[in-house]
Amino acid sequence: LDVWNIIDGFSNIRFYAQFLSWTLPFILAYAYLNTKERHRTLLLSIVVASWTLVLMSGTRAFIFGILCSLFSAALFTPKLWINYAKGLLITGSFGLLGYFLLIYLLPLLIGIDNSLAVNSTANRDFTNSSGRIAIWQDTLTIIINHPFMGIGPMMTAMDGILDDVAHPHNFPLQLAAEWGIPFATLILLSFIYAGIHWRNAIKEDPTHRESLALPITVATSSA
Repeated sequence: LDVWNIIDGFSNIRFYAQFLSWTLPFILAYAYLNTKERHRTLLLSIVVASWTLVLMSGTRAFIFGILCSLFSAALFTPKLWINYAKGLLITGSFGLLGYFLLIYLLPLLIGIDNSLAVNSTANRDFTNSSGRIAIWQDTLTIIINHPFMGIGPMMTAMDGILDDVAHPHNFPLQLAAEWGIPFATLILLSFIYAGIHWRNAIKEDPTHRESLALPITVATSSA
């Protein structure tokens, strides 16, 4: 039982988790709006199955994205975030149950080896940065050496810049390294400006706008 063979179609299993980091919150938030009961059941089933598979992928970034979506839901759609949080807890619990059934119980019942699946998920050392700290340090060195204009768009992917990786695995650092600190600061301020206006627009008519804003907010923040 190897989850790298079960979750197929992506060049890296982590890309599947990235895909789910915005689709799962969107589907869950949409399911709790004015959705017909049979459609809601289908949508929540998709969410539970997605939880099961993303837990099988053994990724950490997905969980961080979900936490970001919770914070954003509370900030931008305060009247609905409790429902969203409950939905995450309930579907996540069923997804965790599905994970244990597929990883532990099913292999035991049909007699197949589950060591690969367990080693890539439950037995994985999640405290290990997988080389990210070293990559971030190298990226900071680039930023210090090229603070104003950076080294150019996508140039962190050039051979020899960051050893064997194609990017710093950190969007703000990549932006500052490739485009320079002034441009990265401008982008950050633009995000803050857009966020303030998004929140104010929702607050103008929360009864109607929060339900429309919730799926977009949680999906975008998680991604």
